[in-house]
Amino acid sequence: MNLLEMLHRGEITLEQAESKFDEIIMKIHQGQSPPDWRVTLELSNYEATAYAYGASLADLVKFRYEGWPEFCCNCTNPIDYRQYGWVFSHYSNGSPGIKHIECPLSNLGQLVPM
Repeated sequence: MNLLEMLHRGEITLEQAESKFDEIIMKIHQGQSPPDWRVTLELSNYEATAYAYGASLADLVKFRYEGWPEFCCNCTNPIDYRQYGWVFSHYSNGSPGIKHIECPLSNLGQLVPM
């Protein structure tokens, strides 16, 4: 079931997509569906990772159909989602983004022990 495509095409609402997602997870817990929810929902490894880090289905639709961010939303340095090393986040304007797990900006101003 490709929820993101269905949502993108307007075949279902966001609420319906979330309900279907929850239904699939419940079936997995009850042993009525294969355990790999990523495969069942036709998500890429990157999409499943972003979801696990807090991305909504709407955020995933944006990534899939408008493109993944190319810059860290924290330090603005280039970031390649295919290399992992990131977590899901949001830009200051609220749009979905990703940031380095170990962001160079987070290390600025910290004292380095001698």
